[in-house]
Amino acid sequence: MDEDQIMVTVIVATYNHEKYVEKAIHSVLKQKVNFEYEVLIGEDASTDSTRNILKKMEKSLPKNFQIFFREKNLGMKGNFYDLIKRAKGKYIISLESDDYWIYDLKLQKQVEFLETHPEYIAIAHNTLVVDKFGKPRKDYVYPECKKNEYTIFDFQNFILMGQTTTILYHNFYKTHIFEDIAIDINYPGDQKLNFLLACHGKIKIIQEKWSAYRYVNDEGTSFSARLKFDKEMPKKDLIFLKILLNYAYNNVNNRNAIKVAETKYLYTALVHCLRNRIDNYKISIWIQEFVKSKYKINFIKFMLTYVPKKIILKLRCI
Repeated sequence: MDEDQIMVTVIVATYNHEKYVEKAIHSVLKQKVNFEYEVLIGEDASTDSTRNILKKMEKSLPKNFQIFFREKNLGMKGNFYDLIKRAKGKYIISLESDDYWIYDLKLQKQVEFLETHPEYIAIAHNTLVVDKFGKPRKDYVYPECKKNEYTIFDFQNFILMGQTTTILYHNFYKTHIFEDIAIDINYPGDQKLNFLLACHGKIKIIQEKWSAYRYVNDEGTSFSARLKFDKEMPKKDLIFLKILLNYAYNNVNNRNAIKVAETKYLYTALVHCLRNRIDNYKISIWIQEFVKSKYKINFIKFMLTYVPKKIILKLRCI
């Protein structure tokens, strides 16, 4: 396959997903497209039957599917970035191996849009939230964008453009239209991707459910399941948001991105501080950071709009 002809690279980083990985891959095989694409699967030394399942599938998969069987566990980030380095496509999309696509023209429609709208850097869509059996969940609403376009201010309001596997975006790792942010902590990559893309380009949202997100928070290796038991998450929140803030200060020619990064850091830090979630982080420290911030007015406006809405929503749930 000629590298210059590859339109999309599908990244599938998998670990201990024996119950789901076949369905994920079959949902890619069902895609109807008129372009070349590659599928890079990283099997990260699973301790269940994921590897055996993939070895059996490998024999019948098309040549554009490549499986990398790790001799030792690289971890979620290591596995993902090894695959990213190999990506040849003009566009990238990640399919988490416990999720799956439910519309066979998903890739075709997304590529057609980006090819005819070069001013856009990414396109996403809505997702169907399902349980471990694939049945729709009504008890969880994914914080996805319900507008036709996603902006940096949606990120400020804790809204994502879409679940990870809904997002098709320009391969900035290959073209270097902007650089990735190094994050040394275990933190959800979708947050970083949403911030980066919103900083650097326009994002289209399709208000249709073209994929299924398996939200399982009581077992397994998903981020949702691990988050439930991670007592260090408040501290990781601040580290992550401070990294985004420093990136905005130093690498983004977008004043709104700096405003949002500042506001989101100050808000999250204040919440954790008031709830005494982080050792040695007191209100006096937060006040010092607030005084040094460049866009205090944006933070105040955010507090006057977002917080009342959040309180009203909680009262409705009581």
